[in-house]
Amino acid sequence: MPRYVLCIITSILFVQLAVANPYFTDCASRTGGNATFVLTSDADPTLSGEPLPADVEVAAFSDSGVCGGAGIWDGANLVMTVWGDDTQTQEEDGLGDGEHLVFKLWDPATEMEFNSSNAEIVVSYDNSKSLLSMDGSFADGAILHARSFDVVVAVGEKVDDVPLADEELMLHPAFPNPASASTTLQISLPTAAVVVLEAFDILGRCVASIVSNRKLPSGKHSFPFDVGGLPSGVYLLRMKADGRMRSRTLHVVQD
Repeated sequence: MPRYVLCIITSILFVQLAVANPYFTDCASRTGGNATFVLTSDADPTLSGEPLPADVEVAAFSDSGVCGGAGIWDGANLVMTVWGDDTQTQEEDGLGDGEHLVFKLWDPATEMEFNSSNAEIVVSYDNSKSLLSMDGSFADGAILHARSFDVVVAVGEKVDDVPLADEELMLHPAFPNPASASTTLQISLPTAAVVVLEAFDILGRCVASIVSNRKLPSGKHSFPFDVGGLPSGVYLLRMKADGRMRSRTLHVVQD
């Protein structure tokens, strides 16, 4: 058995989750087959462009809304068991084979739940570490190791109180979005900064470098982005400015 698998199994056996009052309480448990979802600091998980806060609760659901498991991000690691459906019962009590994990989050600091109604949760998987499942779908015994994990809050949703200068650091929504040929990306900088602006596909691969380590003055800046060569799908736009990050999603629709 690969050493990586032994490390994951050891983590599951010896890491006990201390959750006094879990938010996601109606999750499957010991239904039979299960998979393991792994999120580490190497994935640089974000919430609204900032590092994912410690103590955020992460839960994995089926497409129909059944919770397969939940765990707490401690700021460095999350190893979460996701339980499968027990085929011996008539009711759906876990995830079925081939069903993709649908994530929801609870932030106790702001008392906000993040789900598909108010955010886009974009996850890609590391094929060099994932086993049995390379695309985030459930399989008994699978290890799903996240390459990236980004929670992009919908425009108008308030995450928490941040300084004014931080609020002015923005990656604005792309226009048009969806796009088929080209779109325009606009950023706002409260102060001069070294900027990186890139686009990633759902597997976490960089598909375009729009701005590469370029020192820009304060103010608004616009950049055209040619998407004519990209296949239809959802892409993550990520801006880094002097150590801070902002993210948006872009939908590309080709005829």
